[in-house]
Amino acid sequence: MTDAAKETEKEGNLVFISYAESDRHIADMIYSALASKGIQGWASHRDIAPGLNWPNEISKAITGSKILILVLSSNTQKSRYVNMEVTQAEDENIIIVPFCIEKVTLRGGLKLLLGNRHWINAFPKPQEKHVDQLVETVLKHLGKAPAMPPKNEEKQPEVVKEVIRKEEKKTGKPLWQKRIPIAVSIIILLIAAVFLISQLVKKEGKKEEPAFIKKVKSKGAQVKQIGKDLWEAYYEKYDITMVYIPPGEFMMGQTAEEKKWLIDKIGEKDYNSYYSDETPLHNVYLDGYWIGKYEVTFAQYDRYCNDTKIKKPADRGWGRENRPVINVSWNDAVAYCQWLSQETGLKFNLPTEAQWEKAARGNDRRKYPWGSMEPGKDLANFAGNIGKTTPVGSYPAGASPYGLLDMAGNVWEWCSDRYDRDYYKNLTRENKNKIIKNPIGPDSGSYRVIRGGSWYSYAGYLRCADRFFNGPSYRFFNLGFRLRQDI
Repeated sequence: MTDAAKETEKEGNLVFISYAESDRHIADMIYSALASKGIQGWASHRDIAPGLNWPNEISKAITGSKILILVLSSNTQKSRYVNMEVTQAEDENIIIVPFCIEKVTLRGGLKLLLGNRHWINAFPKPQEKHVDQLVETVLKHLGKAPAMPPKNEEKQPEVVKEVIRKEEKKTGKPLWQKRIPIAVSIIILLIAAVFLISQLVKKEGKKEEPAFIKKVKSKGAQVKQIGKDLWEAYYEKYDITMVYIPPGEFMMGQTAEEKKWLIDKIGEKDYNSYYSDETPLHNVYLDGYWIGKYEVTFAQYDRYCNDTKIKKPADRGWGRENRPVINVSWNDAVAYCQWLSQETGLKFNLPTEAQWEKAARGNDRRKYPWGSMEPGKDLANFAGNIGKTTPVGSYPAGASPYGLLDMAGNVWEWCSDRYDRDYYKNLTRENKNKIIKNPIGPDSGSYRVIRGGSWYSYAGYLRCADRFFNGPSYRFFNLGFRLRQDI
């Protein structure tokens, strides 16, 4: 257990996460969401050091907790250890918050312990909004919810009271009677102001929706605005979530700070061999576009395989469903996009290299999707720290500026562009310091660009500017893709 966790345990504010082994990815998602709000979570697979007696460590962590979050699913009731954890929490009067990720019917001991408790039903998808609700609940139980500001009651100074007494003695009337006409005038002005504001708001509300929003709604998408000029579209039939990236400029490529960092780590010779293809830094303008919030999953790709009667890619025994699809070539990814386009009546493709990088880093030249902080276990799946892929969206703290997840680590992602080592140099030379608009890559080349690093990549490959490549027929267990949808 970390020093911070031990200190939190002393204060009784540790949050214990109880889960069945098959629901570990949900525990990871909750752990990261709590950490993003400065709350110390505790999960056995993360916080028990090798060599320790794990039943003793679990029991100590529960005793030091104020809250136990129970990831409740059909698997939970089969877990003897979960039942023991919940029973201990109940015996020690620890707050139990059930986080139900699927429809379940309680049986046995859990029915007795949880039958009269209020649950958070974390379905249907998207699951992040339910995790946000869970974190808010934890904050309230810990007494960290924002408090209402104290009411500011002002008392009249004695000098003011004396002025009022003199004025009332002079006129023979209470001062409030003289103020009635003024008060009436103020009330009339306030009513008029409220009326004008309501008319403006009403007029504002009648603004016509942008054409690209109407288009996706007409195809069955549920659309919500998530920020200024930012929207999220969810296609329930295909379980696909797309995020709209607004038009605008951004700086693409390696910064001077990144160059120094790389040379310090690997030396100038290796830098020139492997990373000089990310320069020069150049200004790019992109039209608005939609891009997948998550990497394409096995569940989504398997639906395509079933429909087209093609062989499904292997998952190496790691599991399918919500994990990113792997062992797919560039050709496979393009074929999936073509099938999805026919199914939906919309135009799907792979993102261009420029579209991918803007979605990952925004327009502030950040080194990683989440900022400049070096990768950690709560930000990305990388450097073999898990040893395999994780379900998409497991690292909310590592989101990009537009809310996209797993843009660093988990699996490399195919882009539509061909790869040319000198493409940036040639592009900037041709445009002579002009803003480059909607680049789509070189006209020729045998390889295709991949971006983002994977579950066993080291930190340098997770940078937003990093470029790599593979042949279009290449398949591997760390290689997947993300969707782009044209407007």
